[in-house]
Amino acid sequence: MTIEPDSTNLVMLFNACAQLRNERALKIKNSFLNQMSKLFNSTNHVVNSFLNILIKFRDISSAENVFVQMKTKEIITCGIIMQEGKVGYVGKALNIFDHVEKPNKMIYTAMINSFGLNGMGHEAVDLYRRMPIDIHDEVTYICILNACSHSGLIDKAHSIYNNIKVKTERITTAMVGLTIVFVLWGNLV
Repeated sequence: MTIEPDSTNLVMLFNACAQLRNERALKIKNSFLNQMSKLFNSTNHVVNSFLNILIKFRDISSAENVFVQMKTKEIITCGIIMQEGKVGYVGKALNIFDHVEKPNKMIYTAMINSFGLNGMGHEAVDLYRRMPIDIHDEVTYICILNACSHSGLIDKAHSIYNNIKVKTERITTAMVGLTIVFVLWGNLV
């Protein structure tokens, strides 16, 4: 009986090999290493499981090569940009962003959010304006409105909000919250 490989049984096979770390697992690892082009047509779960084998066998150079060749590193890149922004390392986050050849909406939004969390609203607005309009989504709008809020850019926030074609409840709530903060803040000054 022959089983055709699919993403589920490949992940199971790779996880078993990573745990066993015996001669047979080594042969399987080497066999797939020689067929990398087929592997890259698989899902991220398959590639990540294969990376796990390489690391368990301490084949770091092959793991680095696989990582560099991965088609979708967006989730990892996005996570790093967000983490660097959360701890105040906006320069590092921007450096990572600048090295992304073709940022997607997740990566743009992560960088906009990093600017916003660190009071860099003007930079967030500049990046938002450079972002292709066709990839804006609800999360992008909320992040840019929050970035404006954190930097006191109420006029820019209103301008952006007025240009949003589909205003969801969450987007409207973000804008209303921003306006209330500014009204209250204005009364305190």
